Amino acid sequence: MHPTDPIVPAALNPDVRRLRGLDSLRGVAIALVILFHVQLHFGAPGLVGKLALLGYNGVQLFFIVSGITMCYMWAQRRQESREATKFLIRRICRIAPPFWFAIAFYMAWRATGLTGLAPAGALDIVLTALLLHGFSPSAINLVVPGGWSIAVEAVFYVLFPLMVVRMATTAQRLWAAFGIYLACTMVAYLLEREFAIDATVIYYSLLTQLPIFVVAMALYTLLFSGEAVPTASVVVIGAAWGAIALLGRSLSWPTRPGLWAEVVLMLGFAAVMLQRYEWRALAFLGRISYSAYLFHFAVIDLLTLCLPRSTGLATFAFGLAGTLAGTIAVAWLSSRTLEAWAVDLGRSLVARLDSSGAGSEPS
Repeated sequence: MHPTDPIVPAALNPDVRRLRGLDSLRGVAIALVILFHVQLHFGAPGLVGKLALLGYNGVQLFFIVSGITMCYMWAQRRQESREATKFLIRRICRIAPPFWFAIAFYMAWRATGLTGLAPAGALDIVLTALLLHGFSPSAINLVVPGGWSIAVEAVFYVLFPLMVVRMATTAQRLWAAFGIYLACTMVAYLLEREFAIDATVIYYSLLTQLPIFVVAMALYTLLFSGEAVPTASVVVIGAAWGAIALLGRSLSWPTRPGLWAEVVLMLGFAAVMLQRYEWRALAFLGRISYSAYLFHFAVIDLLTLCLPRSTGLATFAFGLAGTLAGTIAVAWLSSRTLEAWAVDLGRSLVARLDSSGAGSEPS
């Protein structure tokens, strides 16, 4: 295979629209995110609380699933004309309209007094609506709670068509991920040291999260391209990455060895799940996970009015059960309306692009 050819899943029917296991992985990811935020509000004590706090890794699992999904869908549509343009239309339409609704919703939600969200200024709102809030330390996670991850996703979508073509093999993607990790870590260190950018903002930014997507792209080729495992590259990159992460921590650099150890575990989990397991309940949760992510914060706000302010296991259990039930109801409705409309919009715009292209061709 030529190195610039798009990767085609060797073991998959090209007519299959979903890769087995992806929806269940999304279900696990959103369950972890909800568990984490419930813990922040209804803190369970002891071991249960400590385990619940690990749910913050659900966002990174979403990023891994996104990197794999984008590669898969790119391969499925490899015969399309203007594939990069159509890819961006589909992806931006997929995430932007529900997100715009969430912006309006949470601005109105602030006015009710039911939430402790900080006020958002006009510039913050504009940057968030343009999906550029990831480049603003003030706006990155302000207007829509958890909105930082949407900013990261949007930028990855813009970069992906170039990356998927220029980096076609597992080794190329692993080396690219390692190089991006080093470059982003250096920039993050300078921003923290010279410009006093908060470490949490750095964590939320593309500087920390982008290598995860690229490693996920490498996992896709490793699983589905049919190429031999590049053992030497995997060993060298893994050893160098781990050594630099540990050394950087001792020097107070933002190399985040703990995060990368967790990412490796999630990559292994994703590799086991894909093509093997699709659990119905988790798959259902995964299919409504985007709306669940956007609106579960408001469900938690409402539950804080109903449940006693304590840190007991009972309060935590009721908070978790109530959040899951309320989020599933809201997310199912949103997926059938907002998300469905957004997907249809993307299809309509792609169809118009095809029509305009056909009309411009010489007869």
